[in-house]
Amino acid sequence: MATNSCRNTIKRMDCGGKLPTQQPNKYPPFEVCLPFGKKLEFDGTGFIIKQLKTIPDGKYGLVVVENNCITDFEEQPVCEYTAQPCTPAVSPCGDSSSSVPLQPGQNNLLNYDASGRLGGQLYVSSSSLSVSGYGTSSSPLRIEYTPTSVKTYIRSGSDIVGVDGAGESTSPYVITHGTSALSAGVYGVFTVDKYGHVIGYDSSQVMGITALIEGGGVKLTKNGTAYTIALNQYASVSDTYTLGGISLTLDGYGIVTNSARVIDLPPTTDDDTVLLDPENYTLTFNTMGSLIGFTAKDVKAADEHFTTIFEPQRESTSMVFSTKKAGFFLIRYRGSLDGVSEPSSSTYGYYALPSTYYVLVNNRRTNAYGLYMNGRLVEIVALTDAYYGLGDYTVTIARNNPPEGWKFPDGALMSVELVQRPT
Repeated sequence: MATNSCRNTIKRMDCGGKLPTQQPNKYPPFEVCLPFGKKLEFDGTGFIIKQLKTIPDGKYGLVVVENNCITDFEEQPVCEYTAQPCTPAVSPCGDSSSSVPLQPGQNNLLNYDASGRLGGQLYVSSSSLSVSGYGTSSSPLRIEYTPTSVKTYIRSGSDIVGVDGAGESTSPYVITHGTSALSAGVYGVFTVDKYGHVIGYDSSQVMGITALIEGGGVKLTKNGTAYTIALNQYASVSDTYTLGGISLTLDGYGIVTNSARVIDLPPTTDDDTVLLDPENYTLTFNTMGSLIGFTAKDVKAADEHFTTIFEPQRESTSMVFSTKKAGFFLIRYRGSLDGVSEPSSSTYGYYALPSTYYVLVNNRRTNAYGLYMNGRLVEIVALTDAYYGLGDYTVTIARNNPPEGWKFPDGALMSVELVQRPT
């Protein structure tokens, strides 16, 4: 095998001496402004950022520049006004300073600040507009309006007017007028279009009355070119007639010329109608069958009497009955009634019923009296003013504003009798 002489050769590691030390590159230092209040410096070997000043958030009117760098922001100074030499001197106000008077008007934009310096401000107030700026050439007023989306709803108020569309730019509202059932043309003195609108008038087409014809109950008389229209006369109807409780007077033309009420019947029932029982009244009629008068008979009391007994500790006291007669109601209630202030311990007899209790006939109040014995209320008596006919009735003894849980304390007896009152 051949011998590899390259592996057996001793390598020389020394290349003839050391390499010279390399010097770093040198660059001239510089600095650059950074926004805002910062700068970038280079010292020839590296960079560094320096914070010159921290500027708080806000609005500023002045910019401070140093060495071509923005180093600060300041508020806009208040404008000061210096009067011209020709301005008259202001009268002293107690010190050596002077001032310029302001006109006291609501439209004056000028004002003084706390230091007495003259300035002007413009105030804007709006709920729908956005206003920015100071109103100067460098900061003009900027008024912006952002419309809101408003939907308009339109509907037709008549069958002859139609509304189509969505009210948008691509689909606007289209309102149309329908055509009339009456065809366009000339009708007498008027010209009508297809929509039924009168669009013309021709006075030459006006025509006068050319003929008159008598109708029922109308008499027509012609005198030359004039006509007289009158009602026919009927001598047989010229008279005074009594119809029920009303008297009517008619002239010869059948026209009512007068009316009068000849009989006045008082209401005798709850619904203000009149019920006259022939058993208790004498009725007078004329030859035409109209009632012209009535007289109460001197008769005995009606022969109907209703009585009910009530248990103690009850919440209400009502009696229901049905009568086939007509008359006034005599109501009696016998039982103990509490919550009443008696006149005195010795009071005896009938007195007006205290307001604590009241009497109802079919939910209608009627006058009532209380019977006192030894100062205690022992009975309620009521004689109705209304005259009641046959029918169903409910008589109730009630208390005004009773205490919560109040009940009639003991048993009681109540009776209703049909009676006649003297005339």
